[in-house]
Amino acid sequence: DWGNIDKKTWYEHKNIWCQSLIDRHEELFKKRRNFPVNPFIKVEIDSAEITGLTELIPNQSNKYGINSINTAQSTQIKLNKIKENKIINIYNVFVDEVKSGFHAQWAEETYMRLKIKKGSLTTLLNSLRSHLITSETLHETTPKLKIHLNNWLNKQDQVGKLKEYKRKSVGAL
Repeated sequence: DWGNIDKKTWYEHKNIWCQSLIDRHEELFKKRRNFPVNPFIKVEIDSAEITGLTELIPNQSNKYGINSINTAQSTQIKLNKIKENKIINIYNVFVDEVKSGFHAQWAEETYMRLKIKKGSLTTLLNSLRSHLITSETLHETTPKLKIHLNNWLNKQDQVGKLKEYKRKSVGAL
C-alpha cells in the first residue's frame, strides 16, 4: 500500500512526492514565491493554445496527485520553464552560428568597435545568456538576438563593465 506517496514518481524517477502533504500545508505554501509542484510531471504546452491558465491543464488528481487549486500556479511555472527553454534554444543556435564562423565579420567588427580582446565574446555571450533568462527576453530569430546582443554590449561598455575585456592600448609610433 503506497498511501499518499505517488507511485509513478517513485518507480520512474526514484523520488518521493506526496501531494496530500502539499495540499495540507497549502496556506503556508501560498506565502512562498514558488508553489511546490511535482517536477516529474511533463505537460506539453504551446503558448498559442493558451486560453486561460485554469483551463490549460486538466485536473489530474487521479493520475498524478495534482489538484485543481494548484493548476494555475503549476501551469505558470511550466510556462516560465517553456519560455526559458525557448530563450536557451535560440541562444544556442546563435552560439553555434558564431562558432561555425557564420557571424565572423560581425564578431571582428565587434572586437574592433568595442576594442576588446579576441576571444572575450565567448565569456560575454555566457553573460548575455544569464541576462536573457533573468529578463525573460525571448527573440524569435538569431538576427533579432544579435541586435539585442549589440545593444547589450553597448550598454555594458557605457557603464564600464567591459574594462576587463579591453585590449591594452599600444603607444603612438
